[in-house]
Amino acid sequence: MRETGITIMTSSILDRESAVRRARGGGGFTIIETLVAVIILLLVSGGLARGVAYGMEQYNNSMILSEGKVLCSTLKTVIRGELSGTSTVRLSAESDPGRGARVDAFYSPNFGIKDDLCAFVPVDIDEDGSYTPSPALLGGGKLILGLPSGRGNLILSKSSYTKYDLRANVEVWYSQGLNMFTVELRIYDKAGGELVESTFNVLPLNEPVIE
Repeated sequence: MRETGITIMTSSILDRESAVRRARGGGGFTIIETLVAVIILLLVSGGLARGVAYGMEQYNNSMILSEGKVLCSTLKTVIRGELSGTSTVRLSAESDPGRGARVDAFYSPNFGIKDDLCAFVPVDIDEDGSYTPSPALLGGGKLILGLPSGRGNLILSKSSYTKYDLRANVEVWYSQGLNMFTVELRIYDKAGGELVESTFNVLPLNEPVIE
């Protein structure tokens, strides 16, 4: 009698296992298998999404830095041309032993305002095309040669600052003893984060008159 009970129980278990195997053989999945598959899919999808987002961010940052270096190189060429050809310089009272006196304004042979001394002024370009001095917290703007009020002329086109809306700022110093300009050029992203810094010297073709 006892053997008969065990036989019946074993047969029942085997019948259930057989049923599961038949269900799987027919292409179906159990609820647990389905849940596990969904969870794995969600985890993999989430990881891929984060990986793609990180990759895109790194690529974008790399492109911004690359464009910043190109802008810096282009501005250096223009600035060298302006300072090497100047004939008159106005100096401030601020000075530095290694660089000389800070340049407030100078005669611009190419981009400046006629009959007036100009400076490199960072500006924002309004919708109507007018120039507004850039907020100091953003580091710089589009560079004009003009007056602190924003009156002046762009030394590079707006498109030169690229779709990333890059910004620039320039400090110029002049040493009378060396007859040499020292220029500090910085490129910023649109939020004001510094991307590139370059310090270089420019020798004027003729010693400028000091105003």
